[in-house]
Amino acid sequence: LVVRLYGAAPVEAGLSAAFGGLTYAVAASQAGRLTALFERRLSLLVAANVALAAGLVLAATAPSLAVGGVGVTAMGLGFGVTMSLYRSMITGLAPADLRGGLVSVAESYGRLTATLGPVAMGAAIATLRPVVGLLPAVRWTVVGTALFVGAAGVGCLVAADRAPEPGHPPPPPAARRPHN
Repeated sequence: LVVRLYGAAPVEAGLSAAFGGLTYAVAASQAGRLTALFERRLSLLVAANVALAAGLVLAATAPSLAVGGVGVTAMGLGFGVTMSLYRSMITGLAPADLRGGLVSVAESYGRLTATLGPVAMGAAIATLRPVVGLLPAVRWTVVGTALFVGAAGVGCLVAADRAPEPGHPPPPPAARRPHN
């Protein structure tokens, strides 16, 4: 993709991927320190999901490899923080006797999306390609995926944040006013 989008050499594509991986590793290793800078973990996770989605959009639409590198950096930072912190957030959503199962379900879902996501994106690209050409089809598919997954990630974080504490029943629904 990097070779076709930017006319870069394969070694530049490899360096771009390696830089994204390095950024991911650094962000993941510093997630605890980054959490301390925010009042709530939710704020950092939302920012990380936004960085991940925005970075993917930028990497797909950048006019040059250098600008795409900024997107790769944002993706690495967002993904590193997200993957590091979401597991700890998930463990807090269930009572102790159910935590292992919840983490297993979350990890299984992650593997499933990592498997089926590229298949779905390939199908979208194959559908768009005859209409708009290969590179626009790839860009539109990546941008659409980034926006959808970013919004879904933030939505899931907000829902998890609003969930009742483990072992505590949810508050009763607000009393409804009768309609006049």
